[in-house]
Amino acid sequence: MTACRNKASRAVTAALVGVLSVGAVPMVAMAAGVNDGASLMASVEEQTAFAQSTVVLSSDTFTYNGGKQAPTVVSVTPRGGATISDVQTSDSYKIYYVTADAEGKPSDNKVVPVDAGTYYVVIEAVAGNYEGGKATAKFSISGKSLAGASYYEGTDVTDTTIAYTAEPADINFIVGGHKLIEGVDYTVKYYTQGQDWNDTSLGSETAPTDSNLANGNKGYYAHLTGIGAYAGTTADVKFDIDRCNLSTSDVYVPVIIGANTALPTKPETVNGSEALAAELKLVWQEDVPAGIGSFTAQVVPDTADGTDPNFRIDSTGVKHIAVDRVATGVNFTYNGEAIPETITLNTEKDNFIHDNMFGATYTDADGKAADVPASAVKKTVTDADGNVVATNINAINYLPYGTYTVTLTALDSAGHTYGGSVQFKVVVTSGTLDCATSLYVSYDGKVVSSPFEGVYNGSDYGTKFSVALYDGDDPVAAGDYAWHFEDAEGKTVTQVVSAGSYKIVVESDKYQLENATFDIVISKAEVQAIRIAPGTGNGNLQAINGRYALPYNNDGTITPAWEYTTGERDANGDLIWVSYTNPSDMVAQNSVLTVTKDGEEIKNIREVGDYVATLTATDTLFASNFSFTAEPYKFSVAEGLRFLDVPTDAWYYETVEKAAQNGYIKGYDGTKLFGPADSMTRADVVVVLYRMSGSDVSEFVDYDETNGWVTGFEDVDGKMYYAEAIAWAEHTGIVTGYEDGNFGPTDKVTREQFATMLARYADKAGNYEAVDTDAVLGEYPDGDQVSDFADDAVAWAIEEGVMGKDDTLRPVAEISRADVATMAVRYQPEKL
Repeated sequence: MTACRNKASRAVTAALVGVLSVGAVPMVAMAAGVNDGASLMASVEEQTAFAQSTVVLSSDTFTYNGGKQAPTVVSVTPRGGATISDVQTSDSYKIYYVTADAEGKPSDNKVVPVDAGTYYVVIEAVAGNYEGGKATAKFSISGKSLAGASYYEGTDVTDTTIAYTAEPADINFIVGGHKLIEGVDYTVKYYTQGQDWNDTSLGSETAPTDSNLANGNKGYYAHLTGIGAYAGTTADVKFDIDRCNLSTSDVYVPVIIGANTALPTKPETVNGSEALAAELKLVWQEDVPAGIGSFTAQVVPDTADGTDPNFRIDSTGVKHIAVDRVATGVNFTYNGEAIPETITLNTEKDNFIHDNMFGATYTDADGKAADVPASAVKKTVTDADGNVVATNINAINYLPYGTYTVTLTALDSAGHTYGGSVQFKVVVTSGTLDCATSLYVSYDGKVVSSPFEGVYNGSDYGTKFSVALYDGDDPVAAGDYAWHFEDAEGKTVTQVVSAGSYKIVVESDKYQLENATFDIVISKAEVQAIRIAPGTGNGNLQAINGRYALPYNNDGTITPAWEYTTGERDANGDLIWVSYTNPSDMVAQNSVLTVTKDGEEIKNIREVGDYVATLTATDTLFASNFSFTAEPYKFSVAEGLRFLDVPTDAWYYETVEKAAQNGYIKGYDGTKLFGPADSMTRADVVVVLYRMSGSDVSEFVDYDETNGWVTGFEDVDGKMYYAEAIAWAEHTGIVTGYEDGNFGPTDKVTREQFATMLARYADKAGNYEAVDTDAVLGEYPDGDQVSDFADDAVAWAIEEGVMGKDDTLRPVAEISRADVATMAVRYQPEKL
């Protein structure tokens, strides 16, 4: 006995054709004169010709407007070929855009063209004669120019004097009256005069700190590179950093309290800067005795020789300051209470501030509280830029809206009994507005609440926002507040395009605003699902044999009508499906749809069968704005009812379809009938086996013009449709005739007889291996009914999965056409 084997139905290789074509001699020699090396190229390939196309665009120049701009492809003329005028709308071409590389050639960076710069439109042939070819055409988006850009210091566009502050210069730029925003309008790199800004190893992205003198008596250049609206332009702005003038600097040292407290060695701030103060020192002009009094110090650089090229002294001489040391400190009050850090005024509501609201006391020698005379209290009011704007508190009521710093200094300059100072903020407003109830934000004309949620679509959401501020029922004048967009990092931006978090920030000098931000969240566009659109076209899903599938196109290419959805719904609540084959669609431009069949990627959909489609992003930048969550999409290509009597729910539907597709078996001539339950003759099953083999019997069997094929059987008409197959079967030994020399072409075939023929067919191909016949047949209640001549073949067929899938074998029953088709496909699923 041979051990049982259990294996899946094997794939029969093309080698079977040669094995079953006994007597055929393989052709191994080539005719004289035929090139036996690499084939010679006779002409330019289609893809090359397409890449060399002349492309006509609707326009090749655009002006930056903050949105997507791209030309329409009017026509493409492959070199040596005819003009193609429908590339913009044809499914055979895919159109997308890339940036130019450093050499001005097309890069691999797919983009949506918005910013100023040089781009290429790429026309990729995805089907047809030029499939795989790519044609390109250049176009550009011109932006605003940085020519004439100048600098200013801080926030005042008229201030062009930059002095050393011990920190990077606070330098900003302006062109044509427009304040430029770093990171939105430009990037910058700073160079010392004489350096080459083309040398990437030089320069710094941080503004310089040192003065010209400390920089080798050289000035500076800011090399601006435009981005966004200014992309494609540059500007070089020269500026100087002056030394810090110590003679006129505002040096602050607080009053020293306590007779035995040591005097400081360094100032606390210089021009409001702790960084500057850290580079200076106080040099006392005499030995400082203990006790109270007024003492004088020089302010000089904190170096060994007291000099530093970042500081200078003008004609007024060295900076001297007086520092007072007093016996006791002063307690300052506001309306009898401790002075708060910030006092807010509403001048519109007669909410004013006065000198007499403030008091100052100290503890006298008897330990009692004593008032500091008003004449001993010095009042200084400075604006946001540090400029002194008042020397009394009453004047604050008449200052413009804004925030001011008030410094109160009390000093007994004669006896140094007391002394001290305090600083606080005063905000002059027209009142406080809570934006939660006063701010109205509209999008596209409709009031919206925070957070506003949008989905990335490539457009600028910012253009559709508007802001209105109300004081009660009265709208606040546009000049009394301002608003701008900020990104998640707090940087000011002018567009709200890419997925991410943004804010509308509202500011006002007139009002003290609370909750003055409005959140905007732009989510990634989520491609939630893909599908093939239903319809009646060749590329649409249709109801075929009780299921939806693409209609088979007789081996022609099928181009599915692909669609995707982001989950957006229409007014009726139905999903909105977007055509994936639209060449201008962003998803189509920046993703790839991969189709596989039996696990292998395919380029053209032609065959009947099951397929899987997967959609993925092809560009990192694009992926940051899109989320591809669509599950792989399964679909089928199916023929309409090939046979009217083979319903799709029949157990034999798929195998009959496959057998017919492979050419193993056909329906009845002139009809769409198969006759699945009809029995088969010996002649017909031999025809099936012959078709399966892919053999050509003429190579080894003679054909007589008078008598037809020579079969060797007296009862076989050599000119009948089955004679060629019987001649092949007799020659290969797959079937034999009866003892009387006849073949019996019209005799009916039983199930065990066809199993025997199929086993011989497999044996000739080297695919037959004996099994444990008794054990295999013993598993079936009618296994003992199998004839002796067929028992090994039936057992083999069961082990191969070719038959025996039912509870019984029915070995002597006449085999049906459906059974023959099924057994043939189970053994040999693919045609040779």
